[in-house]
Amino acid sequence: MVSALRGFSLIELLIVIAVIGILSAVGLPAYRGYIETAQMSRVNAAYESAVRTTREEFAKHSTRVAIGINSTLPDSSAAWVELFDPGSATQAPGGGPAYIVERSTRRFLNDASTTGAVHVRYNRRKQQLDIGRPAYAKLDAFRARITADGIVTHDWEND
Repeated sequence: MVSALRGFSLIELLIVIAVIGILSAVGLPAYRGYIETAQMSRVNAAYESAVRTTREEFAKHSTRVAIGINSTLPDSSAAWVELFDPGSATQAPGGGPAYIVERSTRRFLNDASTTGAVHVRYNRRKQQLDIGRPAYAKLDAFRARITADGIVTHDWEND
């Protein structure tokens, strides 16, 4: 005797759909949290990399000046951005370049909080570089002000 092939019953299909719905309800928020954490890590890594690179450049500058060699310190905000990210190859989590030249603090805080771009502002006269980490997702905004003498980090509210 040949037995007839049977499909799934309606109850079996409903159980499978319910299980998929439960897994989706639990898994999607966890996945979104993972993505948000990864994006905040990218913003913070770009900020910390810029601070570290700046400190190294100021140390090289001080050494070169002390031994009488011309300084190779970048002389504009755009030159610093190019040093941090040659060719603007790195993208911010929200789109656009990872580093931007700050023209206005208020405008920067509004723009960068959506893209996650780290801001850079250089004061040639004081030889001082401000590097700002935006308030992105759950990150607070911070700024590092770096000079040849040292580094001062503080949040934007105390600025």
